[in-house]
Amino acid sequence: MEVKGVKFGFKALLNSSFGLLLLLVGMWVQADAMVPAAREAATASKSITVVLSGDSGLYQRSLAALKRHLPTTMEVESLTLEQIASGERQLSANDFVVTVGAKAAEQVMATATEARQLSILLPSSTFYDLAKQYPQSAQRLDGGRLSAIFLDQPARRQLNLARLINPNLKAIGTLYDIRSQQLVQQLSEVAGGTDIEFRSRRLLPSDNPIAVLREMYRDIDVFLAVPGKYIFNRSTAKWMLYLSYRNRKPLLGFSEDYVTAGALAAVYSNPEQIAGEAGSWLQECLDSGKPLPPPSHPSIFSVSVNREVASRMGLGSLIAARLESQLKAQEQLP
Repeated sequence: MEVKGVKFGFKALLNSSFGLLLLLVGMWVQADAMVPAAREAATASKSITVVLSGDSGLYQRSLAALKRHLPTTMEVESLTLEQIASGERQLSANDFVVTVGAKAAEQVMATATEARQLSILLPSSTFYDLAKQYPQSAQRLDGGRLSAIFLDQPARRQLNLARLINPNLKAIGTLYDIRSQQLVQQLSEVAGGTDIEFRSRRLLPSDNPIAVLREMYRDIDVFLAVPGKYIFNRSTAKWMLYLSYRNRKPLLGFSEDYVTAGALAAVYSNPEQIAGEAGSWLQECLDSGKPLPPPSHPSIFSVSVNREVASRMGLGSLIAARLESQLKAQEQLP
């Protein structure tokens, strides 16, 4: 073989090609081996600042769960509200801050910092109210420097649970106040795209909650409890449970504690689940350099069923694990 006056024998060409192949393979193996080391080195240079809203076990459990879901090489600094408020610890644009609870989220937003902020353990309505209150937040949201994993569940997931419990569901109802108004609006919009009739009533401080509850239970198949400023108290919750038993109409709560107290079932995300999901977000952002994902409801959740209540209502076949699996299948979640 001759190319531009240079003669190559077949054997020489084969040896040359094989040698080139070996060289390329060697470079690929070396580069592949360097990726984990480079990523580990990059991660080691990162740090996370966590601001807790208080010292309660709820916040401490969230902090511990967050640390468990981050590489051990990543430095995690915990700050108090007082340290942020006093300016003892200045937050820079290079900081990555996780705020746990509404008070911590507000304290960091109020500093007008450019730091990347991921807020967890607060309702969606509270987060958006705070974002409106501090004008700089809108720009940070658009730039992927401010985000949140909400405490509350998405409206569709809650309605899906109601329909799984009662396949013949025609009407679902709830009472709400100013704190849960946004959530109820979302429920109404989602129900509007189905054949489920959604009934809601805003409870005013001057209302008699018992009379309002009695009236609502007459026209619904399932009652959905939502958190609120004054709607969720011991007296009102007791009447919700009593009317649910008396009318044999399921009451769906919004927490595991509510199920323990007597609600038939609930879909919820506990602090450890939300903190774990936050850890995954943080690692992905720090590894890739990408902006924070948009604020969202948690994708990791659990379902609880009160077995005694289910038996009394003739719903003994309800199994929490099966309901959870069905909800995840509907949302195509792992």
